[in-house]
Amino acid sequence: MGNSEQTVWRWLAAARAEGRLDRMPAGRFTVRAEARQLLALWGGNASRVHAELVERARKDPGRPEVPSLATLHRAIRRDLTAGERAGLRQGEKARRAHDVFAKRPLTHRNVVWEGDHKRVPVQVDVEGELVCP
Repeated sequence: MGNSEQTVWRWLAAARAEGRLDRMPAGRFTVRAEARQLLALWGGNASRVHAELVERARKDPGRPEVPSLATLHRAIRRDLTAGERAGLRQGEKARRAHDVFAKRPLTHRNVVWEGDHKRVPVQVDVEGELVCP
């Protein structure tokens, strides 16, 4: 197994005592609704969001502990897509630049025709029943 005998015995003891067979879940900071709202308010500026969270925690001691700025940066990179981050910084046009939908290479007019959610007035036999696609 590539592990020491002591490690295997520790795993067995944890399985018996706690009923778990996998690793302990890592408690890490994730970007939730409040942080997303602050990111939108501050235009994607993580330093301002961190300062705002620190200020809120100072005013209300019952709030959860504020992560470090580096942890906040890591969580933003991990939890938000590149398009979301670009959209927070530069707006909707920048966010759409990261979308994969409706992207076509530049070609001449009428090279590609596409219909989306259209009802064709033709009946087709699908498993013995006539339907309109």
